[in-house]
Formats: sequence, structure tokens, C-alpha cells
Amino acid sequence: MTTDLVSIVVPIYKVEDYLEECVDSLIHQTYTNIEIILVDDGSPDNCGKIVDEYAVKDRRVTAVHKPNGGLSSARNEGMKYAVGDYIAFIDSDDAVDENFIERLLLILRENNADIAACDFDKFSGKQYQRAEAKKTKNGIVVFSGTEAVHEMYKSDSIGWSAWNKLYKFSLFEELRYPEGVICEDKATTYKLFLKSERVAYTREPLYHYRIRKDSISGIHSVKFCMDSLDINLQMERDFEHNHQEGLVRLAKAYSAKCAFMLYASSYRHAEYRNACDRCIDELSRKYSYLRYADYIPLPLRWIIAVAGKSIGKQKRTGFLNIASDIVNYLKRGKEN
Repeated sequence: MTTDLVSIVVPIYKVEDYLEECVDSLIHQTYTNIEIILVDDGSPDNCGKIVDEYAVKDRRVTAVHKPNGGLSSARNEGMKYAVGDYIAFIDSDDAVDENFIERLLLILRENNADIAACDFDKFSGKQYQRAEAKKTKNGIVVFSGTEAVHEMYKSDSIGWSAWNKLYKFSLFEELRYPEGVICEDKATTYKLFLKSERVAYTREPLYHYRIRKDSISGIHSVKFCMDSLDINLQMERDFEHNHQEGLVRLAKAYSAKCAFMLYASSYRHAEYRNACDRCIDELSRKYSYLRYADYIPLPLRWIIAVAGKSIGKQKRTGFLNIASDIVNYLKRGKEN
């Protein structure tokens, strides 16, 4: 394997309990021609100090300090320092296998792909403990860019996320993560897929995702739901512009789901009345597309579809309120 440089960007904020495990998993990669760009996003704890210590210990580590601007801002800042042929983004509370870069780079090259992605496993607590090896099917799956977007909607494996992937850095020409939104991965990953000729995926769980209740992804706030809906509506427009009818159907079904989840999060709060009216409009126009959304669990599809149909026929939201209460109750039960 030729030794092309791989840049690894790690955005960092309030993760002092987990940061060393993350960075150690990168320093000990079997593929050694890497640069590790640690971006301290104005973290108020000891992360900045830890970052500087790693930069002293390992010449491959670059310490970057900036005022707090959020995850996208930190990733974008890290890309300013990256000079590699390939790039990966690792969340600072997670960890990776020691052969994470080596395997993905090999898969990318052998399949003449622009992006290589892997499966991931989940863990909680202060340190990753390797479980019994997952039973996975052999082989690599290779998608076209459009097929990868289909898979992104339908499967948790290849996923929306930035962090379980290795990219040709050239894909990011004129493309950066949008700042000020929570679902920044979703707004960018589909564009990267559509710029790619081939996307290779392995079922090997090379990435280890830490579950934290206080993480960004663990906070299903009204803003999270608003951002998710806004981004998906932009995806709809992009797919329609490119005449990608299959993706348009998937996106409209997902918009119906996003609209319902936003309504469920906000309808009891008077300050979100405009958001609720918007959700009702989206849901009434798009609930019929749920028949294309076999990736959404059937009970939830049924609840959303009946709620949307009741709005469309009767112009009232009584059943929608009841359905929202049911979903919120089930979510609380799952979290407890």
C-alpha cells in the first residue's frame, strides 16, 4: 500500500473524560502516515490542555484552538489545516479500531471508490470494551453515489453520519459543513455521495460510538426536529432539480416523518404555533409517500399516515395530537 497522507479531524468540546481514549485510538493506528488535527472548540474544561500535551508528544498531532462555534465550525476549521489526500472525521467521545484507517483506505483503493464506510457498534461508560466479535457477512458492498443515498435513508449501517467514513479530500472542494444547525451531517453526507462515482461499504464494525445522554445527538429538541425537516426539504428540492424520482419519493416520505416528529415535540408549546402550522401543511401533503418508507417502523408509519389523512380530510388536528402523545409516551419509555 502506498503511503498517501490521511488527515483526521477531531472536533472537541467538553469531553475531557473521553478525549484521551479517542486520541489514543488514533495515535496507535496501524496505518501511520496520518496527521491528527485536534480542534479545541473553546472547550471550558481541560480539553485544551490535553490537546496541547498530545501535540508535544506526537509530531503528527496539530493542536488548534478557536472560540466556540459548534461541531460544523470545528470541522471546517480543521479542514483548513488538513493537507492529506484523504480525510476522516472522528467525534471526540468515540473510539476506533487500530486498523480503522488501514482497512478503509484499502477498501477505498481496491474498489476504486471515492468514499469508504464501515459499520459501527455502540457502547456506554468511560471506556470501550470489545464485545464478542459481531457475526458479519463476508465481502464489501459497492454502491453508486445515488444508490448510497438510497441506502442512507433505508439503513443505519452506511448512515448519515460523517464519522464512520474515509473520503477523498477532493470531494470537499467548495463544500463545507453548515454552521448553526444540529443535523450538519445529514446536510452534507448526501452531497458527498452524489459527488462520488462509487461508495464502498464494509460490515466490519471498525468505529465505536459512545452513547451519552448529554451528547448533541442525544438531545431530540424542537430545534433538532426543525433542522432535520429543513434539511430534508432541501434534499427534496435538490433531488427534484436533478430529476431523481426515486430519491424524491424517499425524501418526501422522510419529510412526513420529520414534520410529525416536529409537531409531536412542539404542539403543546404556544411559542411554536407557526412551526406546528407548517408541520400540518407538510404532513397533509406528503403522508401518502410513507408507502415508500419501509425503513420507518410499520407502527410509526401507520400512526403518521392516519394522522396525515385525518388532517387532509377533516382539517382538524385532534387525532394528530393523540398520535403525538402516543409517540412521546413511547419515546419516554424507551429512554427510561
